[in-house]
Amino acid sequence: MVLQPCLRPLTLVLVVAALARLVFGARPLKPNRPRMPAPVCIGVMIVALAPFFGFLVAKVVSHAFQPRYVLFSAVGLLVLVSLAIRGALRRNAIWMALAVLILGGYASLHQFRELSSLPVGGDASTLADVSVFSTEPLLPIVPGTNDLLMRMEAHGPVSVRNRCMFPTDPSWIRVLHQNTNFLMTEALRRWTHLPISDLSSFLNAHRRFYVVSPTTTRSWLVQRLAEDHADIAIQGAYAGGLVYLVQVHH
Repeated sequence: MVLQPCLRPLTLVLVVAALARLVFGARPLKPNRPRMPAPVCIGVMIVALAPFFGFLVAKVVSHAFQPRYVLFSAVGLLVLVSLAIRGALRRNAIWMALAVLILGGYASLHQFRELSSLPVGGDASTLADVSVFSTEPLLPIVPGTNDLLMRMEAHGPVSVRNRCMFPTDPSWIRVLHQNTNFLMTEALRRWTHLPISDLSSFLNAHRRFYVVSPTTTRSWLVQRLAEDHADIAIQGAYAGGLVYLVQVHH
């Protein structure tokens, strides 16, 4: 996750380093060159090995793989990769500038492609098409994630916000095997004006409703209701996710 976006530019830098060696040859190492202090070296290695510690935490403690567990590894990897490039190019200013140009240019191009793929108008445009909900205009709409809940409140059309509701339940922890999302939802009660209720109260009041779930994985609510043998049918797509029509049998 940390290195995969860097593989192509690092491969180009490796080619540049090979050309630099072929053109100029390898400079002999200075016998008294300054070395990284041992405590700093150990610190860098520990940070770079953060994914291994994150894996142990995920498997033994939280039972959930979270990017934040290993994010600091980028710091250690940056130091190690930078030292490797400097050593391969033997501190030649021209070749070092070319390496920096390759890395910076690729990062800029990657960022440009990410931003250019966003729809014109941002979330307001993405959330504007509500035709998938028109067949049942009175049913509540349940966002499948906390992120979608905040996006719909901030940028969704009024017709969607007026129907938007968000149920929560401790069974979220059992379904997802971690409590992060449940705690985030409890915290959202202080920030959102959209109704957040416990799942049992929501199901008692609404036997039919829509759920907008990410395309990559079904939301916890869809999984939870599937366990209770609710009728779940895909109706279409909204905001990049799948829309389910759910009917609960009491």
